[in-house]
Amino acid sequence: MRGKSKKIVIMILMITLFFAQSNGDVYCKAKNIKVSNPKVTNKKITWDCVYFGNYYQNSTKKKQKIKWRVLNVKNQTALLVSDKILDYGAQCGDEDYWKGYSLSIDKYQEQSNHWKQGLLRKWLNNSFYKKAFNSAERKQIKKRKVDISMAGAKEKPKYLSDNVSLLGFSDLKKSYGLKEKKSRKAYMTKYAQKRRQKTESIIEGEKVSKESIKNAVYYWTYNNCMEGTGGVMSDGDVSQLGFDANYPYGMRPVIKVKLNKSLTKKAGKVSVNI
Repeated sequence: MRGKSKKIVIMILMITLFFAQSNGDVYCKAKNIKVSNPKVTNKKITWDCVYFGNYYQNSTKKKQKIKWRVLNVKNQTALLVSDKILDYGAQCGDEDYWKGYSLSIDKYQEQSNHWKQGLLRKWLNNSFYKKAFNSAERKQIKKRKVDISMAGAKEKPKYLSDNVSLLGFSDLKKSYGLKEKKSRKAYMTKYAQKRRQKTESIIEGEKVSKESIKNAVYYWTYNNCMEGTGGVMSDGDVSQLGFDANYPYGMRPVIKVKLNKSLTKKAGKVSVNI
């Protein structure tokens, strides 16, 4: 009987090992996290949310988990936009302006209002990328291709691929839950609120008062426009002409991530009445 029992145990172990090694779907499902595309009705838009990475939000002393809204998911790869505005900055600026952002710049970048050469792109893909994500998380981030051709102009697409980008005009569509003005309104973290006050004070040459975190604020898109870099206004409307590249506005990062239970956690849902 003992010999028979041992044989049964060995057979069970062999079958288990066979499926663990040969059936990729069975093995991978244990690592998957289930999220859905935005749900859009006539009255409400709802996004699934996840936590991924860490960044300063309540203070400069300790980082907190970053909450992201799921814009699209396919084959366990999700396009995410930060739920809140995480930081503040301008597309242009000199060394004094960008002091404290861990960013080295050259004279050409000081004057550039284009996404390709601008400081926003450089900061997001260097300083923010390294501060917000550890080495394991960075391996899960996939490059995202965006079209940087002039908004509204009839010209061939010009593509760039980045680890971290911003929303673009082409993202403001129904399937992502961003077609309606109210769905595009965004609010600052306490950390972004302080950064806004600091950068605006430098620009104005005097200390400016804090904007309430209860108020929606302007934030950048990556689009190149006729008069500057594109953006979304506080009421959710879009600036087709572009914002002044020398003035600071909110930064709401966008990333493309291979979802994994060990690195990505569910963060409930966010809904907006429209």
